Amino acid sequence: MARELGAVVVSVSYRIGPFHQFPAAIHDAEDVLSAILDTSGVSKAANVLRTEIQRYYSLLRADLLKKNGTAPVRHVEQVTTITLDPTRLAISGFSAGGNIALNMAMSVPPCPELTISMTQAPIPVDSSTTRGPTPAETMPSLLPRNRAATILDDPHQPWPTVLPPPHAQPRMLPLLLFYPSLDARLLPHERPMKPLPNALKGDDKRPEKPKAPGLFSIMGPTYLSKKLRPHPRASPGLNDPDCVQKNAAIFLVLPESDSLAVQSDVWVDKMNIGGWHGPVRFGDQREADWDGHTGGQPYPVNDQNGGLEVWHAPLCQHGWTQFPDTFVGKHERKERQLVFARTLEFVKEKWNKDLALPNGQQSKNPKEPTLLRTPSRFAGLTE
Repeated sequence: MARELGAVVVSVSYRIGPFHQFPAAIHDAEDVLSAILDTSGVSKAANVLRTEIQRYYSLLRADLLKKNGTAPVRHVEQVTTITLDPTRLAISGFSAGGNIALNMAMSVPPCPELTISMTQAPIPVDSSTTRGPTPAETMPSLLPRNRAATILDDPHQPWPTVLPPPHAQPRMLPLLLFYPSLDARLLPHERPMKPLPNALKGDDKRPEKPKAPGLFSIMGPTYLSKKLRPHPRASPGLNDPDCVQKNAAIFLVLPESDSLAVQSDVWVDKMNIGGWHGPVRFGDQREADWDGHTGGQPYPVNDQNGGLEVWHAPLCQHGWTQFPDTFVGKHERKERQLVFARTLEFVKEKWNKDLALPNGQQSKNPKEPTLLRTPSRFAGLTE
């Protein structure tokens, strides 16, 4: 991405269990996204981000020019300053990171049913007082009692995205989701592999063997308690498709041998019903399959959102794109090259497109970058 697009790639480290609890990772990602969007430098985070990017680039540039001597270095000689352009933004994530990436492009409605399910009797809610879950109700029971719970946003209030609305920034936002976790209600060992016909092998009737709890099933509850698994931010696949930012252009990568494959198929159907469509690549040698340029089955065209392209990876396992070559076979290495090549093309294509807006909602200067002032809603979490 950095080489081919000339893009600044920001790798986000977010808090995880067992020392932090949901929704700490969501808050961290929102803080980083807010810092990127804050072009006015209002927040401290925005200033730190830009200062450190410029410092790193200056060191890298000086080193390259010194090593190459009189030999020209493409772009580096002319470019002395790095400027973040929030109108050309893409968000990607792998596995749990895919869950967070999708969250960044979602605005979720209030979910008061979470508080009702945690109490013995319904709690009356009015405009002046609301009650969220207490730390005792959301704190994983596996952790020491002296651990402070992460602040949970009030479930009686909507939780909007920090992204600007499409009418302020209509350029497509590539959302690159690699085998994301979309439904957290079941632990990894509880997920059914084949309760429903999946996209690649709908006629597979072989019985599935029971699975023993693994590390992620054991450690998962230390971050996300059972009572909060249906939370719309913990399980973004349960949200209505209308919750997704309309200018998000989704590229969904689904390996076949993955315990998340079933819930992903269900989500794709849900998004299709909600008007999100796009080409589907199966990769199983079927005739006229989508290859990223041609082929594929016909699908409804909807210019009211960025669409959903699905890329199936047959005989590939969860996380195969991140494994070293020595841990994957020839087929998986080939699939990895294909999907990364398509990912790059997808971003290029979508950055050259704008969302079709109703009359009266177009920006006054659609060809010029819109400077956005979106400081973070979060000032940090209490210790």
